[in-house]
Formats: sequence, C-alpha cells, structure tokens
Amino acid sequence: MSYEKLIEKLRKKGWSEQDIQHTIEILSSPTKGVSSVRFLYWVSLFVGLIANFFISIFVIPFLLIIPTKWVYLILAIIAISLGMLFNSLLNEIESLGGLYVVSVLFMPSLVLLNAYLMIRTVGFISQMTKLVQLSSTEVSTMVTVYSLIFILPFAVQKIKENVQIM
Repeated sequence: MSYEKLIEKLRKKGWSEQDIQHTIEILSSPTKGVSSVRFLYWVSLFVGLIANFFISIFVIPFLLIIPTKWVYLILAIIAISLGMLFNSLLNEIESLGGLYVVSVLFMPSLVLLNAYLMIRTVGFISQMTKLVQLSSTEVSTMVTVYSLIFILPFAVQKIKENVQIM
C-alpha cells in the first residue's frame, strides 16, 4: 500500500522521519492490532451478555405490572435492540477470526438461556409476591415473542448470506 500522500502531510506538519517510518510500519502491519481488536470485541460481547441477562431478570417485574399490550411492545424493542447489538458484535468477531461456528451456536444458545431465565424469574416473582399470577401460556408467549424477535437480525443476515439474488 502506498502512503506517499500521508508521508507528505506528516512532513508538512513537522514530523520527524523516525516518527513517520514508525507510523508507516504500524499501518503496514495489520496483524499487530488484530489481537487487541479481537479482545475488545470479545470483552464487548461478554459485557453485552451480562447486560442482556440483567435486562432479562430486572425488566420482568416491571413487565408484570403494566398492561399486556405494552408488554409485547417493550419486549419487541428490547429484543430487537439486543439482537442487533449481538449480531453486530458477532459479525465483527467472525470477520476478524473467521469464527462462523461461534455465532451459529452462540445466538440460539443465548436465546434458550434467556428464555430459561425469563421463565424462572416470572415463576419466582409470582411465587414470592402472590400478587401477579400469569398462566404458563402467557409466560410462554412472552418468552417466545422475545426469543423470535431477538434472533431475527441474526436469522435475516444468515439468510441474506446464503441466498444469492441476481
């Protein structure tokens, strides 16, 4: 890759030849920064995972006391937002290291774990408070809606990758 324009700009700004050469070496060697970027994405994925679980656990009590029609809207907004976040992070991780299997296994596993946490949380809150009694059908419907909308960005992207339109 040619860096003549960059070198000229840096010389005009008064950079020393040693600093310019060091900068060009850094820019020319893509492998030096990849491991730190990959680490950053993995840490972001882990933080997002923890945040997702906290949202799954702590939003449920609020969803139990608001009208049902709003519950599905709030669940849809949270699910699509987190689904897009995780899909984006997994795409970046996949592009850096080619870990296709991780994303294919990660998203469905995350959905199942979220569903389990949501069902357990609703059951625990219902049992402890005795104020809100939801039927298993209502809870299953909420969890299914959340799960399907959460995995939607990932599924759409994978379908687009596999279907070639002229």
